[in-house]
Amino acid sequence: MSTNFLAGVPLFRSFDESQLDTLARIMIVQDYGDGHVFIREGDATTSMNTSLFVILEGNVDVASSRPDGGFAVDKTVTPGAILGMIGLLDHEPRSATLSCNGKVRAAHLTRHAFMEMYRSKADLAAKFQFAVAEQLVRDIRNLDNMLRDAVLHGDEASIRERFDRSGANS
Repeated sequence: MSTNFLAGVPLFRSFDESQLDTLARIMIVQDYGDGHVFIREGDATTSMNTSLFVILEGNVDVASSRPDGGFAVDKTVTPGAILGMIGLLDHEPRSATLSCNGKVRAAHLTRHAFMEMYRSKADLAAKFQFAVAEQLVRDIRNLDNMLRDAVLHGDEASIRERFDRSGANS
């Protein structure tokens, strides 16, 4: 399988050709129809149903319920997005529903395949985990900056804009 589909994904920029080849061999590329649900909010994570998804073509809607007085997540992600990173590494219920907005091609890495990679190619698994950790840190820093700005300026617009396209207050 060609590694071209991974080479353009920011998460994998630091991976060499051999590492990309190995990942491409253990990831499964599939086409999905409009409305297909990859992950449903609240579903338990198990080794059998948990995957990380790399969106290769098309758009995926990400939505979560709105807690009392809080924000719902309501956004669309495009090719190159990595979804399901947290679920791949922890055992908590899924925090959002991911569904196809039109036709989508995605590559996925199951938790089982990830654990096999960890046992047989520990160096690659460690690099993969580090890349995921770097992405999560970027996400946390971005959220931290938005929260700090909202508190300092008394304006939640940047947070609402980032997480809640509906703009509703409740």
